[in-house]
Amino acid sequence: MRYLRHLGLFVVLVASLAAFGASTASADRLCLSPVGRLSDPCTTSGGTVLLSGTRIGANLAPGTRAVLTTRGGLINPTITCTASSVTVTTTGDGGSGGSIDIPGGVGAGDVTFTSCTSTNPSGCSSTITNSNATTGAIRWTSGFDGTLSLTAPNFSVTCPPGIVCVFGGNVISGAFTHGTLGSTTAFPKVVFNTAINQSAGGSCPTMATWQATYAVTSVTPPGGSPVTSGRDFGLPSS
Repeated sequence: MRYLRHLGLFVVLVASLAAFGASTASADRLCLSPVGRLSDPCTTSGGTVLLSGTRIGANLAPGTRAVLTTRGGLINPTITCTASSVTVTTTGDGGSGGSIDIPGGVGAGDVTFTSCTSTNPSGCSSTITNSNATTGAIRWTSGFDGTLSLTAPNFSVTCPPGIVCVFGGNVISGAFTHGTLGSTTAFPKVVFNTAINQSAGGSCPTMATWQATYAVTSVTPPGGSPVTSGRDFGLPSS
């Protein structure tokens, strides 16, 4: 068993996560609302705008895995992890002309990947670091959904007989979909299916693809208690 950890939001988780950019047509915000009552603006139907200091936690969606597939090298390992978590804290409010930032340099334990194995070949070990001080942005696209983009952190894969390959540094993106916290099927999520560049290693794959689906499992407003069920979580345009 091998492990991947400390992804600086990959997360994605997703771990480092996101600046919520605004244009003249939208003023992206994070919103918690009663179930079935997400609205635009957020407060129209009793929703709460989530301001700076909001803490967001996510885990791999039930029944899914995080998979790194490589290609173009003398060896092309596939790394599969069955557990991963991402936790981030916002540092901005969003709104017209503003952003909701998530700072780079997410610390150890904020993003973890565990229970990982490799194939083609087996026996590879993988380590993810936050050395790129990952930053990013999530922007409204339609309804209560958006797109998450971020700079991939560096991560290395070491395979027998000692080949070390490093990937990362380019901008990657995933799709954010609103949903109900605590739901077993309609949970809020971020889905990644994106290419990650090779950044070091002469005999290594030239490209990697990362696939993972993260379910948002908790949202903690600044100064409040974690919300894990019974509320909708989404991204209105205003």
